Amino acid sequence: SGVIAAAWRPPTGHQLAVIRPTLGGTESTLTILDDSTTASTELPVDGALQVDWSADGSAWLAFEDGTVFGGRPDLPVAHRVVGLGTPLALDPSGSTIAGRDVTSGDLSFAPLNGPASVALPTTPLDPSSRLDFSPDGRWLAGARHLNGAWDIVAWPAGRPQDVIAVTADAALAADPAWSPSGDRVLF
Repeated sequence: SGVIAAAWRPPTGHQLAVIRPTLGGTESTLTILDDSTTASTELPVDGALQVDWSADGSAWLAFEDGTVFGGRPDLPVAHRVVGLGTPLALDPSGSTIAGRDVTSGDLSFAPLNGPASVALPTTPLDPSSRLDFSPDGRWLAGARHLNGAWDIVAWPAGRPQDVIAVTADAALAADPAWSPSGDRVLF
């Protein structure tokens, strides 16, 4: 019960993530509810939050003030990954997190069930923008700042050096998302 400050539902609609503020306090609770089993996971949170889901809705990812939490049915508790910052994305299989390394700004990958991350040097990503895996998990799209302009770029997952500019104009471009078929990047 209580007030719900924000809610997210995955594409499959079988789970729900909600934030419930604590009355009179500064902390809130992130609750991940599974509609089919009535199981839930609760985490205390106290900052801005971003939630993402795997394509099948079984895995979730939440980012709050420099800490990434993630979970899947085969993990006994929510897992914490340190060192990744926004933008973040969860691959369609729910096994790998892509995000910006908070120290270097480079694109990094980390397994959802382990703390180690691997940084891949890349053009710095816009921390306020969205990072998105293609539906098949083979490509990533993001926003970058280069030569005084913000543009949408895409690259094969794991090979940011093979980046392709999707936009190359003076307009501000941010928050890319792949079409359901994976043949276009929308922004």
